[in-house]
Amino acid sequence: MTHPDCTPTCLDSRPHSKDKPGCLAGLTGPGPYSRWCARSIGLKLDQSLPENTGLRFLSCLVIALLTACASTPKPLSLPPTVPLAVHYALSLKGAPYRFGYASPKQGFDCSGFVWHVYQKQGINLPRTAQSMALSLPSVPRHTTIPGDLVFFNINGKPFSHVGIYVDEDRFIHAPSQRTGHVLISDLKNPYWQRRFVGARRPVKPARGHRIHARNPK
Repeated sequence: MTHPDCTPTCLDSRPHSKDKPGCLAGLTGPGPYSRWCARSIGLKLDQSLPENTGLRFLSCLVIALLTACASTPKPLSLPPTVPLAVHYALSLKGAPYRFGYASPKQGFDCSGFVWHVYQKQGINLPRTAQSMALSLPSVPRHTTIPGDLVFFNINGKPFSHVGIYVDEDRFIHAPSQRTGHVLISDLKNPYWQRRFVGARRPVKPARGHRIHARNPK
């Protein structure tokens, strides 16, 4: 299944791609501009690229992207009650994904991103997504607040992915090598909706106490 956060990562108009031979290269996860351009020249994103069509598609996509860049993006508005952890997490949007790392300079994997954000707030969480889920108090989905952790099953294992809830069903996370960077996703997206397995609330332990693993609820 196509990952919901994938967008065109290059302007490659060759008729073959790594993931889908014979299809539009770089567009296995179509974004709004690629969809619009494909429709404008009568193509479907899953069809083979006819001869002499690549240049037309490339020209259209460049124009669309330049037009979008010329407009001012709508800022992410947050209520004043949003915790500092969320603001700091949002400041890291676009940081590179790198498995096994947990720093803005070197990159983040999913749990490394969450660990780093809360470490900056004086909360020392476990380093893996599963350990976080086992050690933190569970909260019902409908009571999730900004700063809570949201967990997903993305590879057949519970709590195999984690992100930080922002607000209005949005969360920020470091998804994968394929998406390549920290980004904001929507919990209403069917991909994430089906894989959601629970939420946890990061808490600062009392002085002299540590966060211990326990059975998840």
